[in-house]
Amino acid sequence: MLDAEEAVELRALQARAYGREGRLTTAEMERLEELGSRRDGDPRVEHPSGPEPVTPGGEVASSEIDAHPHDQESAENPSIDRPRRSAIRRAITIAVAIVVVFGIGAVAGWLLTRPAEHVIVISEAQQQWQQRLVDGGEYDAGSIRVMAVEADVVVWAATKGDGASTCLVFSDGEVYRPTCNGADAVRSSGMDAVLTVDVDDELKRQVSAQLFLTLDGRPAVIANSFMYSEPDDFGTFYDAEETRIAENLVALGFERTSLWITGYDRETPIWAATRTATGETCVIYDGSDESPLSLCDPIPAEETGPRSLVFERPDEETGGTTRISYAYGAGPSYLEITRDPAPGSVG
Repeated sequence: MLDAEEAVELRALQARAYGREGRLTTAEMERLEELGSRRDGDPRVEHPSGPEPVTPGGEVASSEIDAHPHDQESAENPSIDRPRRSAIRRAITIAVAIVVVFGIGAVAGWLLTRPAEHVIVISEAQQQWQQRLVDGGEYDAGSIRVMAVEADVVVWAATKGDGASTCLVFSDGEVYRPTCNGADAVRSSGMDAVLTVDVDDELKRQVSAQLFLTLDGRPAVIANSFMYSEPDDFGTFYDAEETRIAENLVALGFERTSLWITGYDRETPIWAATRTATGETCVIYDGSDESPLSLCDPIPAEETGPRSLVFERPDEETGGTTRISYAYGAGPSYLEITRDPAPGSVG
């Protein structure tokens, strides 16, 4: 049985639960079930002030408390609240399920739309090339990653010195060409590297790559390649003696397309070239014999910006010293020759 206050409370809870935008807390739902079950024992609410009024025809008059249509319908059928309560519980369960499904869908959508790391498949032979890099121990453990394959030339990215340096490494299985630079320099402006390989007796293939670091520090590489033919000799650019020297330097392991004369020490040419096997930049004095005077820079990974190669040799005419400096790596390359007179000489 319900007293007047409980009846009013029940009606208010029913109005909130069955309304167009009805919403109850868990505690209110429990209270609604409690009041409904207590009221189910008597379809009418008993008035504490006395017996219910009777109409002249002997029928019980409608109480103001039963004026709400939902309450009146419940009074006629005491069991009607139970389906409604079950419907409310089902509605809440469905709403919770929708929220859960929406959350799962949002997570799945993020997983499907987040950037996927592109996986490059290399052959078994190329995997062996990579294993040589790993076994060499020159690069940070776990940092060697395949970035591109251009015409059977594999391009890897790697780091050295616990990430202090970033490297591009080329290989065709015979030649390994590393190019490294400081991580800060690579982060600000990227880096590029080139490898030239023989296709046949007439054709060369040049593979080039540019490396950039993403915002989260991962390497991204753009690679391309093209083929070209070389002239049979250097006669277009050099005289007969210089052509002979250039061919000798190619035979000694310098890249044909990298050779150029940076200047002269009186009549002697001074060459700049790239060593094919290592990718080192070198300066060669004369170059006409089998062991020419030369100096090579392995391009230290921790060094950035302008570079120079400097060596000295005796000046046979003055008895002093000739200092030869080749500057490169940033801006135009140039050669500087300084002559120091012999001690005690004049002029």
